[in-house]
Amino acid sequence: MKAKGIFNIIVCLTILSSVSHSYAQSVPTNISGKAQSESSIRISWVGTGDAFNILRSMDGKTFSNLTTVDGNTFSFTDTELSASTPYLYKICSVLNDVKSAYTASNGYVTKALSA
Repeated sequence: MKAKGIFNIIVCLTILSSVSHSYAQSVPTNISGKAQSESSIRISWVGTGDAFNILRSMDGKTFSNLTTVDGNTFSFTDTELSASTPYLYKICSVLNDVKSAYTASNGYVTKALSA
């Protein structure tokens, strides 16, 4: 009887292990961005998931949640920004409520005010 119980535990652990790995998320890649104007920056990426969570920072240390976009969306335009100001972004993918690691921070500067 003991051998059968141990066998069942091993089978269950193996199944759980393979299920958890099937939900592992890859970090979004090919992050790029460009100032669209004095007050907006458009960022884009490549990735898979149900959604993408985007964080923003002005100092590179404190990041706050900017938005979450649908998994079929691969770009976002951040608006109402200050001119000539650097902004840093991190992105993670989300699948079945499980987040990937975040990307390294990527910084972009809004355009200067026109004279």
